[in-house]
Amino acid sequence: LRTDGPSAGAPAPAPGEPSAQERRIPLYDGERIVPTLPRHIFFVASEEGRIAVHAVHGRYTAKATIAELEQRLMPHGFFRAHRSHLVNLNHVAEIIPWTGGSYKLVMSDKERSEILVSRYNARDLKTHFDL
Repeated sequence: LRTDGPSAGAPAPAPGEPSAQERRIPLYDGERIVPTLPRHIFFVASEEGRIAVHAVHGRYTAKATIAELEQRLMPHGFFRAHRSHLVNLNHVAEIIPWTGGSYKLVMSDKERSEILVSRYNARDLKTHFDL
């Protein structure tokens, strides 16, 4: 039995289970804490001084700042679309060219939420999707 690696000897996660690197993010529904996998989050928005997290199972709040969430979520395919929005690029349904070299993202949630990408961040988006 080898014990020289971080996962040496550890069984592989079952299908649908998180890997060791995909830790759940604590989200809040009132007083309830809802641990949520990053892949189940559509996007994060700073709205009126609060952090709103739009996920597969509903809309929640987070106690972390958007910058803290960005650090935790970037390894899981998240992109800073604007200073007030992080989006999960795996949940982008459409990319619409917008004014001034920017883009609008249509998300794959039931509301088909639309998020503007700042001109500054548009080049990173173009690189990611080979636009």
